[in-house]
Amino acid sequence: MSDFKPIAIIKLQNLLSSEKIEQLKSKFIREHNIEEFRGLKKDKGIILLQGNNRLIEVKFEDELKEILLQATDDLKAEIKQANIELSNPKKIKYFNLVLNGLNSIKERNIETFKIFPICYKPQELIEKHLKEEYMFSQISQLNNSYFTLKPKYKRKDLQKIYDFITIEGYIDDEIVSFDDFQSVLFEKETQIRLPFNCASPLIICILKHLLSPLFTDFSRKRIIESGRFITKSTKKKKGVPISESIYDTNLSRLSKLTKDQDLRDKSKIDNFFKENFS
Repeated sequence: MSDFKPIAIIKLQNLLSSEKIEQLKSKFIREHNIEEFRGLKKDKGIILLQGNNRLIEVKFEDELKEILLQATDDLKAEIKQANIELSNPKKIKYFNLVLNGLNSIKERNIETFKIFPICYKPQELIEKHLKEEYMFSQISQLNNSYFTLKPKYKRKDLQKIYDFITIEGYIDDEIVSFDDFQSVLFEKETQIRLPFNCASPLIICILKHLLSPLFTDFSRKRIIESGRFITKSTKKKKGVPISESIYDTNLSRLSKLTKDQDLRDKSKIDNFFKENFS
């Protein structure tokens, strides 16, 4: 049994956080507080030192570059270890974890990345490394998948949908992670299922009005055949995969909703799609 643990990706993510970069910048400034100190551009961590008849810039970003490149090399070594030790499904899941993690930290620290563009480099290097060394990219995975995403839509669009349906409580993010959500949609062979936490007509609304338009083949037939989408469990009844009868019955009910909460939820779902994808 493999003892593999994803440590390097977590360390790199932590390094790329705004809080950690601010700590490293402050340390850099303190360490260069010397007699030749003549000025400071604090936001970018640029220190001005007196040279021979001119001021010399000493940049925090140059030091940050070395730190990030070392952490990137450590992650490459971890990827190599994963390739050797993990089964193919687990390896693919780990590779996705790496790429999703780097993309997520970038999206959460946009302003810091703008100030220090070197922060973009680890993601660029790792994406290139996975593609060239292991012939892996999320694009190729999406193009060879269970459901086929339309070319104009990307991972960030699925992230938007995942965030929306978890915030609204239609699925539980403590049970279904974003990686799980992607596995349900893309992996040809997966044991992961998507259990919903809302009324069945709303499940059909999410599938038909929210997800289906983003795919070329997210049809009623394939939803049912997949067995991947599970109705809400209650104390009296365990959730079950959406069948033909469940789909058709609740599609009909969707147009006849009477409860105020159900009507509000349907409106939220439809409005979310219009605001983000129309």
